[in-house]
Amino acid sequence: MNNEMGNLETLRIQLGFKKMNLLGESWGSMLALLYVTTYPERVNKMLSTAAIGVTSKGLERFSKELEKRQTEDDKIKHSKLEENLKIGESSINDLLHILEHYYVISRNFKA
Repeated sequence: MNNEMGNLETLRIQLGFKKMNLLGESWGSMLALLYVTTYPERVNKMLSTAAIGVTSKGLERFSKELEKRQTEDDKIKHSKLEENLKIGESSINDLLHILEHYYVISRNFKA
């Protein structure tokens, strides 16, 4: 665990929060994303603004965390859609349709 994520986890524990709402701005958005992919059960909601790019190491870690949570059926669909995307037979929206529920923390959100 990196220092910043460790600090955030220590703060959550010291404040006695079972779950937190996170707001990430710029680099903080990446910290929030890393935290929520590592501890999804400890986050109620997350809002990210002005998100910046991730390092190759961070992207690799993010992909591994996603893969751990995906169902076997979704892994197969994901793989097929990625291949079809390369040849123009599917769209990024098709892929996002499978992935979106792995990224949405609050499933009870009402606009």
